[in-house]
Amino acid sequence: MRKYQIKDLERLTGIKAHTIRIWEKRYNLLTPERTDTNIRYYQDDDLRKLLNVTLLMGKGQKISKLSNLSEKELYSEVQKSLTNTIEISKDLETFLIGLTIAMVELDEDKFNQIYYKSIHQKGFQHTITDLIYPFLVKIGFMWGVNEINPAQEHFVSNLIRQKMLAAINELPSNVSQKDVYVLYLPQNELHEIGLIMAHYLLKVRGYKVYYLGQDVPFDDLKAVVDYVNPSHIMTILTTFNTQEQVQEIHDTSVLHFKSAKLAFAGLFTHGFEIKVSPKVTNLLGAQDFIEYLS
Repeated sequence: MRKYQIKDLERLTGIKAHTIRIWEKRYNLLTPERTDTNIRYYQDDDLRKLLNVTLLMGKGQKISKLSNLSEKELYSEVQKSLTNTIEISKDLETFLIGLTIAMVELDEDKFNQIYYKSIHQKGFQHTITDLIYPFLVKIGFMWGVNEINPAQEHFVSNLIRQKMLAAINELPSNVSQKDVYVLYLPQNELHEIGLIMAHYLLKVRGYKVYYLGQDVPFDDLKAVVDYVNPSHIMTILTTFNTQEQVQEIHDTSVLHFKSAKLAFAGLFTHGFEIKVSPKVTNLLGAQDFIEYLS
């Protein structure tokens, strides 16, 4: 069971701490516990409830009504709201909150409900770039500040991974572009979803892709590059702890892969000051990559 301070709830729900305190006093919405040193803290049930309330308030419901609902009634209201979420709301934050609730509650049905309605309404590519990618950014933030547990992160990441791999497998294998891409993650880099997303965006546009996946030793990468002679090499860096590690990966790639264009995402994720070669494109997100392709 996780423990959250009020500033954590503010960050995860978008509701100001001052407002949360008012809701506690006026409506008894949450009942925080206290530590031995009298510090207030909240638990997973409190976060779930506040996320549900936030979603429903975004749909026009009043806090005075929502605060009187039982947990079962609140859940029922959320389920009814999600049924029409894609059709009647243009605010992506509503969808992101819904996906966050599904993650926190480990609720695959709720995740699928939002995901498939978005596919039906917006198509796969826009669902991935406009909904799933921002959600991944939010997960990354929550993971980075230790505000979700590993089970929650793995649960939702694997759901997303399964759906993207299924979409890739359904694409025709026709190649219409001259450029050839090698996609990989360096050794000890295991966060693969962004790379799978890039794989889809490339394949749907007719590029030839050699997808090597996660945790690839440099010698193995070099062997593949020497064999297929790609025009582009792409990687994503999210877990490296030091600026020196990231700079070394950058420099080694520039040194050994002179004939390929290099695209890196995550060079400055942790505030690193990396010296970037002119032959390296720094990608800031999914939209950046789409513009890079065009």
